[in-house]
Amino acid sequence: MLSGAEREQLRRDVCWAIERASDCLPGETACFPRGIAAQIMCRKCGIDATMYYGAVLDPVAGLRAHVWVQDGPDGVVGHLVASQYGVLARFPA
Repeated sequence: MLSGAEREQLRRDVCWAIERASDCLPGETACFPRGIAAQIMCRKCGIDATMYYGAVLDPVAGLRAHVWVQDGPDGVVGHLVASQYGVLARFPA
């Protein structure tokens, strides 16, 4: 079982790795592949992370969707704007 400090460091490491990998790719990476990669990395490290899929109807931009990954109440990736979206699904349910 991971201690609180170890778990927190692993979440930070996963976030860092996703950000660095995204920096090396052409263009802008979308939240969906980032979320999938983060969840897989967390699970390989022993963190049962949950991937959330949400949406919001923006009066200007129309329907917008977003994916983020959480370790319980703690965010891993994409969580900083998650409060703007209503949850449509989470994996695992």
